[in-house]
Amino acid sequence: MLRFLILILFAFAAPAWAGNIGVDFTNMPVGLQAWYQGSENRRWVDVYIGERGGRHVMERRLNSAYGELMETRFFDPQGHEVERHTASGRWQTFSPRNCMRILGPCRAEVRDSQSGPHVIHGIMHVEGDTYYYKWVADHHDDTMRAHYRLGAYNLPAWSRSNDYLMVLKDIVEPSGQPAAFAH
Repeated sequence: MLRFLILILFAFAAPAWAGNIGVDFTNMPVGLQAWYQGSENRRWVDVYIGERGGRHVMERRLNSAYGELMETRFFDPQGHEVERHTASGRWQTFSPRNCMRILGPCRAEVRDSQSGPHVIHGIMHVEGDTYYYKWVADHHDDTMRAHYRLGAYNLPAWSRSNDYLMVLKDIVEPSGQPAAFAH
């Protein structure tokens, strides 16, 4: 009977933590570098800058931690993206957050410097260790489908979106030592 009660307790408790698969900034050291490679052999690094004004900041740079700035992304305390700015001047905000890491149905209001304000409707589910995500914007017929697996610090270990593949190649701690993570 006790095992049954424990099982029931975990069954009802699981959705509370399982719904939050944001980036794990609590354990991520400032200066961490996540090195990626995309389908077209493009390489970039996401660098954790730290916390500013209650939001976590990551910079995406081309080819090296000091390379050309591609974009800056801002995350809420739970590790969900709430804003991004590209080096070319485009910006987007997500309210209450980007739906990409919310299990189940999600709705977000998006402000975008190019396409204006709109709403996206997303849904995500998990099968094994793979997350499947789909969203549709209300202002056009654009549909995005993605699936991905998470690695250390809940960073994407790999992701496929439509025909594009992104793979995490390495994580380097500020000490210069590679971090242990699963591919």
